[in-house]
Amino acid sequence: MYGLLLQSAIEIIRAKYGQEVWEQIKSTLHLDLNSVSAFHQYGETLFVRIAKLLGELRNEPISDLMDTFGIEFVSYISNYGYDRVLRILGHNMRDFLNGLDNLHEYMRYTYPRMRPPSFYVEKENAHGLTLHYRSRRRGFVHYVIGQITEVGRRFYDTNVQIDIVSEREEFDITHVVFELKFENTAYVKQSTTDKDSNELDLAIDCHIFFELFPFHMVISEALEIISAGDSLTQLFPNIVGELIRDIFNLVRPIITLNWSQIVLHSNNVFEFSTIEPLRKQPNENDLEINDARQQHDSGKIRNSCYFFFF
Repeated sequence: MYGLLLQSAIEIIRAKYGQEVWEQIKSTLHLDLNSVSAFHQYGETLFVRIAKLLGELRNEPISDLMDTFGIEFVSYISNYGYDRVLRILGHNMRDFLNGLDNLHEYMRYTYPRMRPPSFYVEKENAHGLTLHYRSRRRGFVHYVIGQITEVGRRFYDTNVQIDIVSEREEFDITHVVFELKFENTAYVKQSTTDKDSNELDLAIDCHIFFELFPFHMVISEALEIISAGDSLTQLFPNIVGELIRDIFNLVRPIITLNWSQIVLHSNNVFEFSTIEPLRKQPNENDLEINDARQQHDSGKIRNSCYFFFF
């Protein structure tokens, strides 16, 4: 966890409860945190431990404290200019929620080791939508609720009510389903536009499409790779006919990799990393791959590639 989250919580504790309470928390948890760097990484459980102890000291429910921390975090990040990013992410609350994964992907350029959550929207109507939240962190459900409600109020002048429909642990993943209630006027407008507009035939020949995207993959419902771009087959000559899970690990979104989940997340960017590192060939020019992150390890390259599913 990056220190940006801790910084905001510490400032809230100092401002609302006083420096003495913060010193008591540091002493009880044996924390050496005279200063916190926004770009330094800290333990994944530290934030929740601080919130739990604060709740015990002040006799306040941890859910209320985490909600407050989430609300105040939205104000805090304005000091770093991220409010401008939030404002341009969408013109309305619906756009913002549909673009949450893209927001976190953008943040990874500044915080490359962050482990962001994953979101996707379903069951939209004029009065709200259902939002799925998956995270490798535990204890942040009400923190997310506070963030979303404050973003709606501050940036989109929208009152958002959030109910927890279900919450369960899936191996090391927390999966929460939220029911969001708000005036989803953007959905109504889009639905009306879709009904009134004529469908356009924008089909192009598949061979042209494949030539435009040399790193493409076409997969079957069984997740078998049935076609791959020229650049991808140069890296993996025998990739066609293989199962995608035998070649790549899914990094994002945080889902079980199967056909139904891919269809549900068709608006998300999918990030895969190769299971086996690619070896660099000596005395040859390094292979440059657009839109790929490379991590060097003893002369090997482990690549992350990004895909859109159509």
